[in-house]
This record gives sequence, C-alpha cells and structure tokens, in this order.
Amino acid sequence: MMEGMNRNLGFTVWESLVILAIIALIAAVAIPSYVKFLNGRDESQQNACIGNMRRIDSGKEQWAMANNLSNGCPVVAASVNEYIAGTMPRYVWQEGHTLTATSAQTPNAAE
Repeated sequence: MMEGMNRNLGFTVWESLVILAIIALIAAVAIPSYVKFLNGRDESQQNACIGNMRRIDSGKEQWAMANNLSNGCPVVAASVNEYIAGTMPRYVWQEGHTLTATSAQTPNAAE
C-alpha cells in the first residue's frame, strides 16, 4: 500500500536540462529579431526626420524667393507654413530654434 505513495515528484536533471536548452533556443531566435526591430524603428524615425527637414528647407527656400529675401534673413514660421508641403511638423518647431533663409547653392569662387 505504501509503495504506490512513494512516487518521485519534480523534474530530473535531464528534464531540467532539456527545458533549459529549449528556452535558450527560443531566446537565440527571439533576441536578434527584437534587436533588429528596435534598430529598424530608429532608422525609420531618422528617415522621417530627414524627410521633414527637407520639406521645411524647401518651403523656407520658396518663401525666401517669394519675398525677395537674402541669405541669413530670419524666417517667420507662420509665414513659411503655406509654402511647406502639408504643414510644419509639430515636433520640429520648438522654442529656441530658428530658421534662416540660406542659399542651397554655394557661390563659385571663379565668379
């Protein structure tokens, strides 16, 4: 009668090692994919920022040409908005940041 009650409860060392190996295999596959996901997100945010900066620069240049402004003139953000494709990205224009009208072309030294 007591022999039936004398069962071993728990895992053996081999069973524990197999479970540990399975967890390590899953981690070996999941961690690089997660890191690639994080890097891809950062890259896409950088590309979006570069695209926004190009839109702002293009609108700023169009505004400066339309108003006959020279290089280095301060830019009024509210006036430039109509020249930017879409609207001024909300996270770009912050206190302390300034836009200036500059030429995209560098003058030729021979002229």
